[in-house]
Amino acid sequence: MQLDIPFIPDPGYLDLLLKNEQRIHSFHFALPGIPTYDARAFTPRDTALSETIQGLNAFPRQKKHILLNGRFQHPDRYFKGKELTALIRALAFWVDKVGVEGIILADMYLLTTLSREAPDLAPSLQAIPSVNCVIDTADKGMSFLELIESTRFRMPEMLILDRSLNRKAGELEHTARALKEYAPKTRLALLANEGCLYQCPFKQTHNSQTALTNTGLVRENSYAISRERGCISYFLEHPQAILKSPFIRPEDQQSYAPAADVIKVCGRNMGPKFLIKTVSAYLYESFDGSLLSLLDATEWMTEHYDLPNPLFPDTFFETVTTCSKNCATCRYCDELFASISRSTLGTIGPRS
Repeated sequence: MQLDIPFIPDPGYLDLLLKNEQRIHSFHFALPGIPTYDARAFTPRDTALSETIQGLNAFPRQKKHILLNGRFQHPDRYFKGKELTALIRALAFWVDKVGVEGIILADMYLLTTLSREAPDLAPSLQAIPSVNCVIDTADKGMSFLELIESTRFRMPEMLILDRSLNRKAGELEHTARALKEYAPKTRLALLANEGCLYQCPFKQTHNSQTALTNTGLVRENSYAISRERGCISYFLEHPQAILKSPFIRPEDQQSYAPAADVIKVCGRNMGPKFLIKTVSAYLYESFDGSLLSLLDATEWMTEHYDLPNPLFPDTFFETVTTCSKNCATCRYCDELFASISRSTLGTIGPRS
C-alpha cells in the first residue's frame, strides 16, 4: 500500500519522506497565499514559497495535488473577477514550478467554473473529488467521474472513497469492484486517521461553517461551536465513541489491500511533530503509543485519555468492519474502551 500524505517543507519531515519515497504515492497541500478555497479554517499562511517549491521538487516521481476542497465559495468567485483570475494564475504557477498534476475539490461549481474560465490550464490538471464528496457507493463515484469527463479537466488517477466504507467490509468490496470495472486505471484511496464521529451528523454543517468563514463574510468560530455544541462536546460525554470512528490502524492497512491502492493520511495543520509521528506509523505499519495521538480531528483527546495502540485485540479489525452498527444492541466498543483506556485527567486548552 502506498500513501497519500500532507506536504509541509519541514527539514525533519522531508528527511523521513526521502528515506521512504517508494511508499509515497502523492502529496496534497493547500494553495499557498490563497487560503479562501480551502476546507480548513486554521491554514498556515507563512511558509516561504521557495522552501515549498524546493521541497516538492525533491520528489519528482510523486504526484502533487493542490487542495481546493472548500464546501462552497463566495458566489462572486464563480464568475470573472480578480479573485478567479488570481486563482487561475496561482494554479498555473504551481503547475509550472513543481509539476502539480491535480486539484482536489468538493465544490463542483468551482470545477465547472475553472473548466470554462481556464480552458488552457484545465487539460493539464486532473480533477479529484475530495473525500468530503462522500463517495460511499459505486454509482455516486460514477456520477462524479461522468461530470469530470464532461469538463476540460483530465480524469483522476485517484478516487478517494468515503471514510464510512472503512468500517463496511462488504460494501467496500462491492463498491471497489464496481468502480475498478468502470474506471480500471483509477486507484482507490481510503482516509486513515481523521478520527471524527462515525457518519458524523455534524460534518456537513461544520464544513459549511468553515467555507462561510473562508468567504470572509463571518469570523471563524467553528472550533468553539464544536466544543460547546458539537463533536467535541459529544466525545467528552461519550469517549468510547472514538472506537466507532472509521480510522484505520497502521497495523490494519494491508487488510484493505484487496479493495484499495492508497492510504490517505491527514493532519496538514497539526505541525511537523504530529506528521512525523503519524506518517512514520503508517509507513512502518506499527505504532506503540496512544492511538488518539495519530488522529487529526481528535488528537485533543490525548489530554484526557491514553488509548494504547498495542492493547487493541487482534480481532478488532474483523469485529468493527463486519458489525451491524446497531450500537444500542452491542457493548463491544464501550467494553473495549473501558478495558484498555486510561484517564490522563487533563483539560482542553484554547486552540490557536
